[in-house]
Amino acid sequence: MFSLIHLIFSLVKIAILASVYALIILFVFKIIAKQKPQSLIAKLSKKGFKVWFGVGGIISVLLFFWMLSSYGNHGFGDSARIPIGYGKSVNEIDGVTTYISPKNDENYSIDLYAIRNEYCVGQIHTNGNEYFIWNMEINELQELNSKVGYIEKSKGLNLPKQEEFKDFNTNYADYWLGWRFWLLP
Repeated sequence: MFSLIHLIFSLVKIAILASVYALIILFVFKIIAKQKPQSLIAKLSKKGFKVWFGVGGIISVLLFFWMLSSYGNHGFGDSARIPIGYGKSVNEIDGVTTYISPKNDENYSIDLYAIRNEYCVGQIHTNGNEYFIWNMEINELQELNSKVGYIEKSKGLNLPKQEEFKDFNTNYADYWLGWRFWLLP
């Protein structure tokens, strides 16, 4: 049910964004038409509503496909997703379980994490004493049993310190809110 509501909200948001973007493009066409009255853009700008409707339709389709792409997909309904590069993501279900999937057949439940370059690092969801270093470029995950082990390994790779790890909600807000929230579906 939540997925359906989220899909409907996303489609309405896409329609609004496409309408606004098409209106901006039509406005730019009219400015160009004043400068070059014999151009194709000048002829198109005279058709006003038809151009706005056509451009809005094209933009709607493009925004919909972007929303379904790896970089535009932020989850539906009970699930949330943050793209982290290399076709990988950090996912959350029901606002409770945060996980990564280095391999298609296994998930690692995590608590806090940080991203730097091709690495995703953080704490595995246990008693807080296990850490992971995931090289997303070569898709290799290494588990470490102690904070000391993580600190030693992270120095050589210039990885984030444990104090830089954030929970999923903080990372989600940092990534999806701001300009992405207002300009993209």
